[in-house]
Parts: sequence; structure tokens; C-alpha cells
Amino acid sequence: MTAYTMYFNKKYERTGSLFQGTFKAEHLDRDEYLKYIFTYIHLNPIKLIDPKWRENGIKNSTIAKNFKKIITIQATRNISG
Repeated sequence: MTAYTMYFNKKYERTGSLFQGTFKAEHLDRDEYLKYIFTYIHLNPIKLIDPKWRENGIKNSTIAKNFKKIITIQATRNISG
């Protein structure tokens, strides 16, 4: 258990690891499934700025594109160290 996990658990009166549960993996054996997963991963952060985008559509595409660009840059920095 990391120091952050202990801090988080104490603050929110929790126990255990932050990501409890069984790890699940799926083999992407169909092109349709790969396209779905790719879209899900890249559009999922947009719900942080517009929680109902799936029901109502993306109202302001410029804000969504800029937000996605920022998230992509941050993810790239995290991956590359």
C-alpha cells in the first residue's frame, strides 16, 4: 500500500487498495470492438466537462477538442515520464 493510498483511506474513512476488484482483460479480436474501445478511451474524458454529452451530444466542439488536446498532452507526458 502506498502513502497516497493510506492518506486517501484515512481521509475518506476507507480500507484496502484504491482499485479493489478483479483485473479483467478482453482480447480485441474484432475490428468493430477495437473501434468501439478506441472511441470510448478517447471520448471518455469529455464527460468531465459535459457529463451528459452522450445523451445530448457535444454542444461546443471547440471546447471539447481543446480539452481533449490537453488530456492527450498530459497522458503523453505521464507515459514518457
